[in-house]
Amino acid sequence: MTTITLLGGAKVWVDLEIDRGRCKACRQTIYWSTTMTAKKMPICQDEKGNWVSHFANCPKADFFRKKEYEPRTNGVDTDMKWIPKI
Repeated sequence: MTTITLLGGAKVWVDLEIDRGRCKACRQTIYWSTTMTAKKMPICQDEKGNWVSHFANCPKADFFRKKEYEPRTNGVDTDMKWIPKI
């Protein structure tokens, strides 16, 4: 495991030999790092060679963002078009 400090100062851990992959949207090489809160995060190098979260520089990042609200009517016609997720 290698400790990497990202451009913003956050520290993550990654095995550069094993945790390599490609972004499903833009096909750039990414590395799956582990954050201090034990969550997986894709990282990559920017054009200057700095390590950054791939969410910050992926041209298709919106593809992976979750929508805050989604329509739920369960077959019932209602005036409320957007009901918050629970």
